[in-house]
Amino acid sequence: MKSLFLIVLDLCRFRGGPQYFPASGFLASCLFFLDLAISGLAASLHQEVAMAIAEAFVSSVLLGSFIILLLWMTKHQDRVMSSLCAVYGSDAMVTLVAIPLLIMGMNGSATQDSPLILLIVIWSLAIFARILKIALGVGWALSIALAVVFNLLSMEILALVFSP
Repeated sequence: MKSLFLIVLDLCRFRGGPQYFPASGFLASCLFFLDLAISGLAASLHQEVAMAIAEAFVSSVLLGSFIILLLWMTKHQDRVMSSLCAVYGSDAMVTLVAIPLLIMGMNGSATQDSPLILLIVIWSLAIFARILKIALGVGWALSIALAVVFNLLSMEILALVFSP
């Protein structure tokens, strides 16, 4: 069996999908906490640690809730655990790749407006759309629309909850 790292890497390189993840609640929980830790680390680069962890927690819960709701609505409950593993694993991997750019932005070498950050955001959306496409059994247009709508809604919710 392939290692978990290689399964996530293949997903992020568009060579795999959520179907390659085991349907394991334990694994989904582990990946949730890994994603929480990495997202919290990334967010702590520009805000207080406690607020960063809280924001990462809400973001991860929103992501999981969205997946569970969509799969429940489309009667694909059997795909929940493997899809949760896929979204948490890929989010952790993409965030890990983005952290050096965020650190360079803190030092003035790059900014939030960097084309590389934009490419990472687009890459993240494409991975999420691919997961939705495979998990829901829908076309690219709908999966991209769902990924974009989720990201816009989650940014709005996070801004409402954590605005100063």
